[in-house]
Amino acid sequence: MPIQSVRHASSIMNCLKLDMPASNNDWLFGEIMSRVTLDRPLAQLIQDISTRFDLGTPNQYELIEHGYQDVNVRLIAASGQQYLVKIFSKRRTLTNIQDQIRTLVFLASNGIPVPHLVHCEREPLIEVADPSGTAYVCVMEYFEGHDFEKIPPSQPDIVYLAGCLSRIHQLHFNVSRYYDDWGAANLATEFAAKLRHLSSDDLILVENILSAFSEVNLAVLRQCTIHGDLYRSHVLRNLRGEYCIIDFGCMDYNAAVLDLAIFIAHFCLGVNQTPAEITQLYNLAIDAYCAIGCLSKQELAALPILIAASYAAYIVATSSLIANAHDHSLQTQQWLAISRNKIKSFMKSGIIAV
Repeated sequence: MPIQSVRHASSIMNCLKLDMPASNNDWLFGEIMSRVTLDRPLAQLIQDISTRFDLGTPNQYELIEHGYQDVNVRLIAASGQQYLVKIFSKRRTLTNIQDQIRTLVFLASNGIPVPHLVHCEREPLIEVADPSGTAYVCVMEYFEGHDFEKIPPSQPDIVYLAGCLSRIHQLHFNVSRYYDDWGAANLATEFAAKLRHLSSDDLILVENILSAFSEVNLAVLRQCTIHGDLYRSHVLRNLRGEYCIIDFGCMDYNAAVLDLAIFIAHFCLGVNQTPAEITQLYNLAIDAYCAIGCLSKQELAALPILIAASYAAYIVATSSLIANAHDHSLQTQQWLAISRNKIKSFMKSGIIAV
């Protein structure tokens, strides 16, 4: 029986039908598959990966369209067992890929809720090859739950995950540096390269944030391994109240407070919130974080600026994709609109003075 590609209506992931993509999804399908250098049809690749990881007979699969980096496929075996197949982007170094695998193993051993890796002959990472090139692949057990895009996080969700972040920042393990072109840490560099793609209003807005950001020296702040991208699509919660933190693709060794800023900016705070609501959630996240760890005066002073810089970095990245890469996908347009909304609301809260 051939593997079937399916469109799965899910609150967790938006999926793309592979074998007969709709015309308005052709660009997206091509963009996702261009992230890896492999000529084989995806169905054949999934069959090969299933065999090598001993997953049983593959029955159905769906390409996950969310995200901008790796190729992620949800696989349903004939047994009913579900897996997440990750084919790492050709842009990643082997060191970065190995760091991600090593981090998942290490965090799981320290009680952090992360995906469980499946092993192939005792190894969680394999190399697949085609005449066109090679790619690295890992497989995880699929965590059945919802993310927080359509169902916003509650205060207990924020408290729990801020605590997880604080615990991660206290663990002693190092990873290689990672350059995230969407990340606040690289706002100045990305802005200089892409400012021509910004609207006049966005240009003024980002310049104001960049002026304050230039006064923050991340190198002198507490350094540790950070998730780097903990927003609402990267946390799942199931019906039993269990959590799973996913997607360590932007993991970096950088300032701990940068990670907290990204978490507050993209997980805790929503759109169209009042200044009072923003202030309440901002303080809630800080208190939950400090209940396990601590923040210095320097970190607390830098935090609001880094939150604003996180929004500014997304405005720069999405504006460039739309203007330069002709990316008119709904995902990119939404990120631009959300980032504009959030940065303006955050500045009205009075937490940051720019």
